[in-house]
Amino acid sequence: MYEYEKRKIDFTSGYFLRGRRYRCSIIKFPTLYHSPAEGTEIVELYLFRPKRGKSRGSALILHGLGSRNIPFFLKMGAHLSAASITTGILILPYNYTRTKNRSMSGKDFLEIHTENAVRAWDHAVVDTLSTVDLLESMKVWSDNNILIGYCLGGMVAVIVAALDRMRRFSRLALMTTGGGWHHIIWKSPISGFVRRRLPWDREEMKRLYERLLPILRTKIPYEILNENVPPFMKYDPLIFAHTLDPSRVRFIDALFDRALPYLSRKDLWGELGKPKKHVLPIGHVTWLPFEYIFAKWIIYLMGLKVLPPKEILEEPLILQEPEDPENHKSSGG
Repeated sequence: MYEYEKRKIDFTSGYFLRGRRYRCSIIKFPTLYHSPAEGTEIVELYLFRPKRGKSRGSALILHGLGSRNIPFFLKMGAHLSAASITTGILILPYNYTRTKNRSMSGKDFLEIHTENAVRAWDHAVVDTLSTVDLLESMKVWSDNNILIGYCLGGMVAVIVAALDRMRRFSRLALMTTGGGWHHIIWKSPISGFVRRRLPWDREEMKRLYERLLPILRTKIPYEILNENVPPFMKYDPLIFAHTLDPSRVRFIDALFDRALPYLSRKDLWGELGKPKKHVLPIGHVTWLPFEYIFAKWIIYLMGLKVLPPKEILEEPLILQEPEDPENHKSSGG
């Protein structure tokens, strides 16, 4: 799991969007994942680069579950690149324009009782790691960099950073994310369709975590992958979090998050070594229209003192209002 053959990546790239201080290209290349589902075969990366001057840092953003949060991160990419930070927004497989044939955006990541979930998580991690390979080969991945993950993207980011041993990531910023499938599946409104089909009950999953988590805390990532544990534990960020350096992690928690259970967020923060945390009076998706403020925080984390000028994300990308995760089960994050 999470293995792929590193090789030269042949890609296409074309500018399709620009602002006063940035240009955005869409980069596409065949996934290096060994068995992609139909509709997920091509990796898509929106790369925002400053128009003038030298780039002062790099950021890679991993979006949340579903589709409707993605335009807000594209807008954030415009803000960051206007402040001279080269920014990539990776479209994760099984989401948005990479939704699996005859499926719904983001759904497969939650079906933890099936092979669909193993495939989705494996594919997402491989695409993220190979995207960093590509950015390095293009010489646009700076030593001053940050990996940013929101909800699903935060969960993927923890696993990616752990497998990489943070060698290529200066910092990790996690936004309204969590871990522990025994919390998420049984207490989140977005996973109701899954718990009706599970072969385990709530107490059985809880006992599994109580028994296995202390053992897995003593392992490095690749030892964890070789352990005889339920497959869903191998794509749970809670299991990998202890391997990260908490001094290089920042955690934003939403006080009014209804999509991810409190214990899911709290436990992940604890397993990460209790990194610096900001608890904000926001909900899981209600912060999205304020991406400019979040962009300023990212710039601060990167040690830059540039206030990004507000940029307008022009057509053809049209922003929509974020959805309430309780009203639409796989679009919020």
